Amino acid sequence: MSLKAIDMQVLVPRSHDVGKIQQLQLQHQQNQSHHTGVELRRDINVREISVNKSEYSETKIMDNNKESNEDGSKRRNNSSKPREQEEKEEKEEISPKHLGNILDIHI
Repeated sequence: MSLKAIDMQVLVPRSHDVGKIQQLQLQHQQNQSHHTGVELRRDINVREISVNKSEYSETKIMDNNKESNEDGSKRRNNSSKPREQEEKEEKEEISPKHLGNILDIHI
């Protein structure tokens, strides 16, 4: 198949148009991948923020519960404190302090 002069006159400008079209298609693909990456990062950030907020609120709730439990246990411990001290003193009086501290093994 031979090319005529008229075909060459049409072919050269068309090759330039084809190059532009290919460049636009490539640029469109790059823009879409960049846009997808930006959306993905934004979505991840939103999820991290929501998780951090829920963890923060959960720790606040746990801290509040802990404080209320500590207040209640302090009230209970104050009434039972003398009893516990008496039990410790009785155990100390019953068991000699030197027993159970040294272990001698002879083979």
